[in-house]
Amino acid sequence: MRRSFLAATLVAGPVLAGVVFAGSAVLAQQDGIRRAILQRYDVPAGTAHETVLGTAEVAKGGKIARHIHHGVEMGLVLEGRMVLKIEGRPDLVLEAGQSYQIPAGLAHEGDNVGDGPAKVAAVYVVEKGKPFAEPR
Repeated sequence: MRRSFLAATLVAGPVLAGVVFAGSAVLAQQDGIRRAILQRYDVPAGTAHETVLGTAEVAKGGKIARHIHHGVEMGLVLEGRMVLKIEGRPDLVLEAGQSYQIPAGLAHEGDNVGDGPAKVAAVYVVEKGKPFAEPR
């Protein structure tokens, strides 16, 4: 099932409690998850938001702890197979080439259920000045 979707869970979504972005710890780093911020950019027109582009790699059997973002997460699974659990919604099984969207403030978590590492790229549009992600 293809669905627009976080994460941080880069995958975050699947990508994110335990996020290390741009050299600063946002949440405690989780074993088996590597994250990187590729770009940050203020949303034009004087809004209080910024866009963040990042990647995450989740080791085989790895889990992304339940968390929220103060903004929308959209991502694409680049490699592997993940189960994305979004508060109040059915679980999504996502494979390479499938995308997802997570609305602002909805708790979510992810599990790598594939035979190897899972890789995700995600874009976040989040409120500046608020934590990038918060555990839930």
